[in-house]
Amino acid sequence: MSNLGGIYQSLGKPRKAEVFYRRSLELLEQNLGRGHPEFARTQTELAGLYSQWGDPLAARALAEESLETLRRALGDDRLELVPSLHHLASLYRESDQYGKAEALLLEAQEILQSHRGEDHPEFAPCLANLATFYEATGNLSAATTLFRQLLYSLRHWNGDGHPMVAQVLSHLADLHRTRGKLRSARVLYCRALKIRTDTHGEDHPESATAAYDLAALYHQIGDYRQAESYYQRARRGLRASPRPSDRERLGECLENLALLYWHLVDREAAETCYRELSELQPSSPGSASCKPA
Repeated sequence: MSNLGGIYQSLGKPRKAEVFYRRSLELLEQNLGRGHPEFARTQTELAGLYSQWGDPLAARALAEESLETLRRALGDDRLELVPSLHHLASLYRESDQYGKAEALLLEAQEILQSHRGEDHPEFAPCLANLATFYEATGNLSAATTLFRQLLYSLRHWNGDGHPMVAQVLSHLADLHRTRGKLRSARVLYCRALKIRTDTHGEDHPESATAAYDLAALYHQIGDYRQAESYYQRARRGLRASPRPSDRERLGECLENLALLYWHLVDREAAETCYRELSELQPSSPGSASCKPA
């Protein structure tokens, strides 16, 4: 039953998914009891559905109950707890309960470290979750340390050219840029771009995103010709992607490129970018123009 719930969830049919998840919970309660780990796992799946479709209170309540059920059934130091700890931590983070989220992430890290060790591939997602948490909450020093540890591990397991290595390099570059270490950030962005280009090709959306990051850095430091080159490269790749996040990034790219052309007194090129931006995100009647005065 829960498998059917997962299928309907992936098809974007939350009502039908909920019916099957709840029917699965009823059957599990009748046959195994509410204290069985399988009952708790299905609660976690239903919590994921509620989180995805905009009911965070119901999602947190189910995730909390599921985790407590697993603790009672299995104990506090079991690997089976780790996915539930990460899931509930993400829900707490979304509701700005950062202290609770951090405590769960650290607990998951301790369990994995105890059972698997820091050199095991399963430890990587734990490091990534904790690093991105610290990055999002402004603890840049802790985030940098964890991303460096993750980078070392990923290179050891997967080699220097793996896409996950590029992803971590981009995070580290963002952190260096935020802390004003622009030269270090440029080196890291360049390395991430090379990996993504070698892996996916120059005009793939992943390569385009890396090119955009580098363009924005060059724009920040005043190297406008390099910024223009990488913005144009990002523009080509992002145009081809239907993903909403890439369409949003394309809008940012066009706006930044237009501002750059205004700075370079190339009004015709700037107007072209603004026209493309207006076609991408049509303005509502009476909305103000985004052109500089």
